[in-house]
Amino acid sequence: MNKVIKIIFPVICIFIILGTFFLLNKTQEKANGISENTNLNKNNEIETEKNKEQNEENKVDNLYATSIEDKENQKIIEQQNEERAIELASNTYGDINNVYYSNEGIENGKYIIAVRDIETTTAKIYYIVDIENEVVDIYY
Repeated sequence: MNKVIKIIFPVICIFIILGTFFLLNKTQEKANGISENTNLNKNNEIETEKNKEQNEENKVDNLYATSIEDKENQKIIEQQNEERAIELASNTYGDINNVYYSNEGIENGKYIIAVRDIETTTAKIYYIVDIENEVVDIYY
């Protein structure tokens, strides 16, 4: 019986050790799998955040570009409106060689046009011009 114990006991110990290594290996594989999934999720979150930031930057760039285009278009329209107001005022005053016309500002959406003497630059008359209705009135 002593011989049996001497042989069986080490064999049982070897099986216990092998079983422990086997279970540890399985646990390690599960832990690595969870770790890899966690890393993938973190990487996906990081990529998603980067994409969001890039989309926001693109939106800002697009808004900036659109804003610049809108401002340029608005300047062109304002210049055309000013030229039209000066044209309407010159038609009302008449074409005299000793005067020039200048825009003095905008009041309530109507242009204030001054008729000025070329030599003294004094204003001879002011007109308020509504370009939408093409109405020219004397500005007091």
